[in-house]
Amino acid sequence: MGNDSDLADALGYETRVSGRAPFDEWLAAYRETVQKVARDFPNLSLIGTQWRGATSADQIDWGGVLYDATGDRFHVATLRDAVPILDRTGGGDSFMSGVLAALLKNKDLQTAVEWGAAHGILVQETPGDITLVDEKAVLAEIKRAQAGGGVKATR
Repeated sequence: MGNDSDLADALGYETRVSGRAPFDEWLAAYRETVQKVARDFPNLSLIGTQWRGATSADQIDWGGVLYDATGDRFHVATLRDAVPILDRTGGGDSFMSGVLAALLKNKDLQTAVEWGAAHGILVQETPGDITLVDEKAVLAEIKRAQAGGGVKATR
């Protein structure tokens, strides 16, 4: 797990896209990057990251991707637009922990990326780099996002 700049900094793989690119444009470029990483590191089975499109210091667009290298399949979380946040600290770590929690409960990969995206955004809606978000809140956030509900959902 790590964002596309981590792949560049740690391994030298650059996702060739503008930092302000919309999600679909970023995803097309990111697909190419992770497929190269997977070819060069055949021992990897999953590669994942969150995507944060900052529209301002306190409002973001938010998404997540999990690539199944063994099946050459991308799993994309429901994209959230214009979400007000309190603290962006911990969003990526919380994305990863949501994915891992789902996998430890034997959920499928699409469910895992949805859990990751939901947990990641919930954490950014609270101050600090820690979460007290429970599974019930994650499932409610997934339901809200998939129904196209606004960001005024009760947390």
